[in-house]
Amino acid sequence: MLTKATATTLKTEAESCMAAISVTTVEVTKMAQEEADNLRQLMAETRQKATQQLARVDQLVTRTTDRFDETAALVQSEL
Repeated sequence: MLTKATATTLKTEAESCMAAISVTTVEVTKMAQEEADNLRQLMAETRQKATQQLARVDQLVTRTTDRFDETAALVQSEL
């Protein structure tokens, strides 16, 4: 009788532990997915901002080069 009661108690406790582990696993998985989504969003925003800044730098370099060429041409025409 004692063995059967002990086995029943162990089974109940094991089932309770497994349920807690299952719930915890689901929660951890959900948190990991949310963090991955946040990271994807951050990376997309960072990529977009970097692309915009690179375009601005390219425009700046192009304008500066054009002005340098114009100035050089003006100096050459004065000589």
